[in-house]
Amino acid sequence: MTKEIISKNCILNKKDNKSLFLVFLVVMVSGNPAIRLPFGDEPVLIITCIYLAWLLIKKNRLLIENKGINQFLIFIIIFIFQVIYFDFIPVRTFIGFFIRLYIAYAIIRVVDNFTTLYIRILYKICILSLVIWSIGRTGLIDGIILSLPEWKYYKWSGITAYALGIHTFYMSPETGVLRNAGLFWEPGAFAGYIIVSIIFLSLSRQSIPNKVYRRYLIVFVLALLSTLSTAGYVLLPLAVVLGYDFKRKKGSHKYKNIVIFSLIMFSFSFGSLIALKNLDFLSEKISHQIEKTLTNSEQDIAFNNTRFGSLIFDWYYIKTSPIFGNGPHETTRYRFHQTDRLDGQGNGLSSFVAKFGLLGFACFLYYIYTGLCCSFGKSNKIFFAIFIILASLNAEPFLNYPLFLSFMFLNNNKKSNLTIQR
Repeated sequence: MTKEIISKNCILNKKDNKSLFLVFLVVMVSGNPAIRLPFGDEPVLIITCIYLAWLLIKKNRLLIENKGINQFLIFIIIFIFQVIYFDFIPVRTFIGFFIRLYIAYAIIRVVDNFTTLYIRILYKICILSLVIWSIGRTGLIDGIILSLPEWKYYKWSGITAYALGIHTFYMSPETGVLRNAGLFWEPGAFAGYIIVSIIFLSLSRQSIPNKVYRRYLIVFVLALLSTLSTAGYVLLPLAVVLGYDFKRKKGSHKYKNIVIFSLIMFSFSFGSLIALKNLDFLSEKISHQIEKTLTNSEQDIAFNNTRFGSLIFDWYYIKTSPIFGNGPHETTRYRFHQTDRLDGQGNGLSSFVAKFGLLGFACFLYYIYTGLCCSFGKSNKIFFAIFIILASLNAEPFLNYPLFLSFMFLNNNKKSNLTIQR
């Protein structure tokens, strides 16, 4: 059970508002395309890093305390080995990674109750996205959307993404606004961040009033459904099940929870089968990717940019340097396919292992476990939650951004009386 105190009423003070803003800032630099259109990722990340460091100094805290230094040391060791092994020093790439890692670390130390703040921020983002996306679906603001900065154009589908800042529109020339991407780079990314918010909400279930829990969950589910994300649809039932109380009650009702849980799982399983059979973006997409992956030869792995194809491609590099990885720079990361590679969909989990090896992945796993245990208490649900998070990484490169990296530092987070609003 989480140690956070969830009350029925919440009056926000200045400290709460500032904390919410800081978490929102990290969410924004973890995938909002509009803020990086003029100058790219690095200037925004550098400014954010300096700002959070300044806040720590302002609070008379060390920039890095003993409790969080181990993660930095592990990745420093990994980079030192890579420099020696590959005889190559990508200084800018290394600095870029540690800037992201420090933002992840600093936000956890600057604010209290990070997981609660994250739930509340995503709740507001989801409501805003549903409103804007629904208006966009009517076609009434197509002219306004087309005047926005173009984020990306997809040649294979003709779809163009436009960045408003607080929302990213995916426009089809035939049907207008399509999937809900929220304020992120694509709908699948939005779905992944929603899944995390449902995980945190579910793990906090016992400390949240039923009405508040249901209201937040409904908004999260509606927003996720509007993304039409394959991974989001598959992981949604698992994330929701985390909120179920598996403890059997005494007396005549001792089997009640087992029956309810069985019905829930049956309903989700039946619903998933129907969705896979009737929704083209689920059934056709998954079957096409599997078929393409199985028919490609080893020589063609660099040209298979599906999720499963990326997994095989990354596995090729994981085998070449399993412990310390191949590094994040393209010179070493793709050294056997420098000019013989097709960019596109990637696998965020296998890509991270290919970059930082099993040592980096073990570091991520261990500290995300201790962090979740610190935030929500030790239980078997923590293992299930980690499984869902790892599964979400198969869809998007979340570990290229600070937010997912921050989960490694949750054991540095302090608790307060911060609440989820009723």
